[in-house]
Formats: sequence, structure tokens, C-alpha cells
Amino acid sequence: MPSELDFLGAAAFQSEALDCQRCHGVPSFASGFETGNTPPSALNFRNNAIHDVGGDGSHPAGNPGRGGFTGLSTDAGEFCAPSLKNIALTAPYFHDGSAATLDDVIGNHVRGSRTVASGANAGDGHANPDRDPLVEGFVLSDLDRADLEACVEILTDDTLVKEQSLSDLFAQ
Repeated sequence: MPSELDFLGAAAFQSEALDCQRCHGVPSFASGFETGNTPPSALNFRNNAIHDVGGDGSHPAGNPGRGGFTGLSTDAGEFCAPSLKNIALTAPYFHDGSAATLDDVIGNHVRGSRTVASGANAGDGHANPDRDPLVEGFVLSDLDRADLEACVEILTDDTLVKEQSLSDLFAQ
């Protein structure tokens, strides 16, 4: 049963300031699949600023994003936003598993990037020259952050993954 907290989170999700539905649109809560059967177009890929290796917009080896398929440097680090349906069951998050919790993901969006302080992948994602303008960051109170996380978690239905009759994909 949705609570008032979930309703408030939905208001934040749909607000102009956060604009979450811009990348996680209904009905699938993912980019590119708004009609349910349409493959994503180039417009559905975004650089979400989680990398800026070396301060030049580079991405870790083996993490080229759409650029790995198109061969275009302008497509480097671009990925489709995943569906938020059953998101609480799919940690870790982001294409590279670099966010352990939903709170980590929300924190990256609040900051508008991720900073890796040291190591081979060190860099400030917010400085990435190819960062999508939608990934700007925003102000979010602790209460609004909790509301937003509750809103996203309500998109999870763990009854499906517990259904024994669906556990064998090859059963007749």
C-alpha cells in the first residue's frame, strides 16, 4: 500500500528541479522504451558524468559506452538509463556497478557527477566536457532524499522473483 512518503517521493521524481522522468520515463521507467516496444534512439543515450579519467573526459578501459559501438569520441561514456522497475533487487548500480546502494545513486545525481579521488580511474565527473546537460545536479533535503528513495523502491515487486513456478526458464 503506497504511503504518503511514496507520494511525496513521486512529486520530487516528477518535479521540474529533478526531472527524473526525462531519463526514466513511464511506463518502463527507462530511457527509450516509452512505448514499450521501441528500441532506444541515439537521443536516449547520455553521459551521466561518473567518469573523467585524467581530466580529459576519458573513461576507464573497457567502459566506452555507446562510443565503443559507433566509434565516435562524442559518444564515449554514453549509456541508456536503466529501468527503475525492481531496482531495489539489482544492486550494484550504474553500468559499471560503481554505486553500491540506491542512496549512492541518488547522491551522484544530487552532485551531478561522481568524483573518484585516487587510483587509475581518478577524476571529477562534473568536469567531464561531454557531461550531459541534464546531469547538472540539484539541491535535495534529507527528507526529500528519503522520499525519493521510497518512491523508487515502490517500483520493486519481489513477489515475481520469489515465484517458484518461474524459477526454471526451460520448464514446460
